[in-house]
Amino acid sequence: MKTFLILIACAFCGFVVANRSNSHNDAFQNTSANSLNSQIDGNSGITSTQSKNRVSSRRSQESEEDRTIWSVYTIGEHDSANVDAACRTINRVFTFGTRVKGHRRLPETCIKKNNELDGNQCLSELRRDGEHCVFITNQMMYSEDLSVRGLTNLYGSVILVKNNPHFEKVLIHEMGHVLGLRHCENLACVMAIHNDAEGTEKFCEHCIRLVPEGTLRDRKASTLQEELEVVHVAENELDELNGR
Repeated sequence: MKTFLILIACAFCGFVVANRSNSHNDAFQNTSANSLNSQIDGNSGITSTQSKNRVSSRRSQESEEDRTIWSVYTIGEHDSANVDAACRTINRVFTFGTRVKGHRRLPETCIKKNNELDGNQCLSELRRDGEHCVFITNQMMYSEDLSVRGLTNLYGSVILVKNNPHFEKVLIHEMGHVLGLRHCENLACVMAIHNDAEGTEKFCEHCIRLVPEGTLRDRKASTLQEELEVVHVAENELDELNGR
C-alpha cells in the first residue's frame, strides 16, 4: 500500500512539471510571435514613411523639371545690372525659373551699320533648340527699320530687350507675346504698344483670360475699363442723390 501511494505521488508530480513546462513554452511562443509581429509592423511603418518621402521628393523633382527655365544672357554692349533685374522680374510675375548664363558673342550677321542690331536676325541666329533665352543689350535694335526696345516672336523662345527706363515692363510685354498674347488696345494693359504714360506692369482682364493657366503668379489685374466703370457708377449715384 505504501508503495502504491508513492507511485501515485510521483505520477502527480510528473504531471505538474509537464504542465508548467508546456505553459512556459506557450508563453515563450506567444511572446516570440508578438515580438516578431511588432518588428514586422515597425519595419512596415518605416518602409511606408520612406516610400512617402521618396514619392514626395520625386513629385517635387518632376515639378521642378516641368517648370520652364529662362536662360539670361548679355550680348554686345551691355549693363550687367539688368541681368538681375530680368531674373527678378520673371520670378516675380511668372512661374518660370531663371538662370544667368553670362555673355554671348553676336554673329556678324546680327550687326548692322553704326553698330546697330538687326533684331529679327538676332532672334534667328541666337535661338537654340530646347532653350528659352533672354538677351540683354545696350545697343540700338531695329525690326524692319523700326527702332524697338524689345522683340520676340509669338510663342517664341528668344526675347531681346534693350536697356531703357521701362526695362522691366518691356520684358513682361515680350513675355506676354511668348505666352501667345498680341498687342492690346487697352492702354492700361502691359500688352498695349504705347502705354509708357500708364507705367503699368499688369495684364488687363481680357489678356489674363488668354494667358495659359499656371504661368502667372497673380492673375488679378486692375484695368482702365474697370476704373472707368467705377467712376461712372459713382457719378450715377451722385446724380441720384442730387435728384437729377
